[in-house]
Amino acid sequence: MDMNALGSRIFAVMALLALCACDPVTPEVNVDSRTFEGFTVHSAIPENPVGLVYVFHGSQGGADFALKIETLDQTNELLARGYGWVATESTERTGDKRWFVFDSSL
Repeated sequence: MDMNALGSRIFAVMALLALCACDPVTPEVNVDSRTFEGFTVHSAIPENPVGLVYVFHGSQGGADFALKIETLDQTNELLARGYGWVATESTERTGDKRWFVFDSSL
């Protein structure tokens, strides 16, 4: 077998493996997105949930983190186990009610 044919086959196999490994992560159900008191709320709650999980964003984040691939991968697992989830914007970003984000100690 000549080297060009072998190279073409190896490339085809590698491309196929890459495509299979990159299946997109999408929500298992329709995510309900709305505004509550001026803040964004995303949620997915099954008919009779086992429980609800509230998902919080990090410093300088927002509710849209719940729509990222990594988070959807986890919330899909929650839904598969019968749990609903809710992600909201933080309501207090300044003043004494805010976590002190400049110190990593507990």
